[in-house]
Amino acid sequence: MDTGSDLTWTQCKYCTRCFSLQTPLFNPNKSSTYASVSCNSKECRLVPNTECDEVQGWKCAYWIIYGDGSFSRGPVAT
Repeated sequence: MDTGSDLTWTQCKYCTRCFSLQTPLFNPNKSSTYASVSCNSKECRLVPNTECDEVQGWKCAYWIIYGDGSFSRGPVAT
């Protein structure tokens, strides 16, 4: 979980050039409460740096780039 900004995110997929995780990844498909956010929702408008993303099924997606050049990108969800 990232705590270096106002945006809270957790890794859901393995990726190359990512830090090694000691805990299991979050699987949104196994969550009973996970819900993606639509592009025109209030929640999407409240998150900085969002876009309506075709890859995410035309749902709200965020992106953030940190000062050291690392970044995170993914769906906005509740």
